[in-house]
Amino acid sequence: METNSKGLYKKILKTQGEIGTVLKDSVNPFFKSKYADINAFIEMIKPIITDNGLIILQPLVYVTNPISGIAQPCIKTILIDSDDGVSFQSVTPMTDYPDAQKAGSTITYFRRYALQSLLLIQTEDDDGSKKQADPKNQKGFTALIKAINESDKKTLEDYKKKMDKSNKYTTAQKKEFAKAVDKRLNELKKKL
Repeated sequence: METNSKGLYKKILKTQGEIGTVLKDSVNPFFKSKYADINAFIEMIKPIITDNGLIILQPLVYVTNPISGIAQPCIKTILIDSDDGVSFQSVTPMTDYPDAQKAGSTITYFRRYALQSLLLIQTEDDDGSKKQADPKNQKGFTALIKAINESDKKTLEDYKKKMDKSNKYTTAQKKEFAKAVDKRLNELKKKL
């Protein structure tokens, strides 16, 4: 970590607060498990990172193992503050594969998990997407967001309590709800 990283930390904190949940939308046929595709991660985080003045790089580097003395392939994830160049770096050693296809899969795997770890990105299984895809649920959620924009402070606090206890909405919907409530509360404060 370079010196004077206070600005970088604030930007990371703001970014983490804005990033939602990524849906596990891809299937690994060998392990019969679901995972979030690297492209879904990048599509979701890139605009948020850019808006917050951050840059992420993930070059493939070789680092010499201090015990064996052998250079090992690693994914280096670098988060840079675009205003002052202060950066945070993490290096994740990988297994060396002679087969290019396996190497590519390994690189993608480590890139995805390095991003997920660095930015505290949560993933959500399909049950969350089924809730969101339910037209009744989505219609009710849309009406709730609209009602927020016309509510007073006490009503907003009641909505917040109910949402915290609800299992009806996905994590992403709950985050959208919280942002809408905070926005409306700020509007009400300005009117005072």
